[in-house]
Amino acid sequence: MDLKEGEGPMGVQIDRLVKDESEMDFHIINTNAQHLDDDGTEIYQAGKVVTYGSEKFEKKLKNINPGDGIFSYVSKGEVNYSGGFKAFGIARAPYDGVPTEGNARIYPNDSHEYEYHVPVTWLAVLLNNRTVTVSEKRRFVGEQPTDTKIKARDQDLRQGCRLLAEVMLGRSGYPLSW
Repeated sequence: MDLKEGEGPMGVQIDRLVKDESEMDFHIINTNAQHLDDDGTEIYQAGKVVTYGSEKFEKKLKNINPGDGIFSYVSKGEVNYSGGFKAFGIARAPYDGVPTEGNARIYPNDSHEYEYHVPVTWLAVLLNNRTVTVSEKRRFVGEQPTDTKIKARDQDLRQGCRLLAEVMLGRSGYPLSW
């Protein structure tokens, strides 16, 4: 809500939220496109971050809180481009603990037993040739795994997450300055 209604360009708003340690954590969630019939990008149109499979995969969503930053990652082997960080958004709600069923699923014909959702406002969804590569990501946040929560309590890591978000927003054409 702060980002949507806040004053100033997105970069300034992210700076403000990131400086307050209680406001924003960052999560990297893999799209797991290798298990889907397409490249996994329907989640962006649906306004969700999604995990699939057995109950152990729902744990990746359990610590998401409203206002947390979400980086969506696509593994190189899952698509016909180099993969990388495809989207950045802000969680709108926490995970409700309930697997999505039937037609409410984004991939209703998928063979996975469960599909888990958290609503996200995707601020930047990059074209395939504009994704942030793993080597570019390392310059900002180091060797963080591609399927984990980044506890950005350390100032350098917090700054790295903010810069990664700004790069993604800039590549999407989002206005970052006045």
